[in-house]
Amino acid sequence: MRKERKKISRDKKSAENLTEEQIRRLDEIGMVWDTSYDSKWEKSYQAARKYAAAHGNLLVPARYVTEDGFRLGNWISSQRQQFLKNKLSEQRIAKLDALGMAWQAPAWENRYQLAKTWYEEHGSLAIPQNTVINGVWIGKWLVMQKKALKEGKLDAEQKKLLSELPMEEVARKNTTPGEDCRKTGT
Repeated sequence: MRKERKKISRDKKSAENLTEEQIRRLDEIGMVWDTSYDSKWEKSYQAARKYAAAHGNLLVPARYVTEDGFRLGNWISSQRQQFLKNKLSEQRIAKLDALGMAWQAPAWENRYQLAKTWYEEHGSLAIPQNTVINGVWIGKWLVMQKKALKEGKLDAEQKKLLSELPMEEVARKNTTPGEDCRKTGT
């Protein structure tokens, strides 16, 4: 019968009295130092890291789910809430900062990310103005951005990001008249 290993966190008072030699010996026999919460956080962080590597940012749509079913959008939102309540450790803040975490999800960037995701999934920005994704009228927003771009009303970063999309495809009116293209989420 296999003995179950007792989990001890190095952060807990009980582990503070261990010598380096004791810690080394426990490591040699496979001691699990992290709590299950720490392990879950690290696994979630790895999903965020993978997303940031693929998208260049952590502007994760609120309802985004990874290929393996992890609700990354919810987790990112939870990290922001914990940060605002001062309940996130400095170490975790630093790790997320290194990935480009935006601690307050900027509205413009969220809308841009929705448009970019649409383009990546559909290969076009010819989005009907009545298309709603995650509560955003994305087709209408793109028309407004195309106009603001033409009138020079966007900052340099916004211009740069929009230049990565085929804005010439954005139509001033619905591309499929009469068709209701509302979506409740992506």
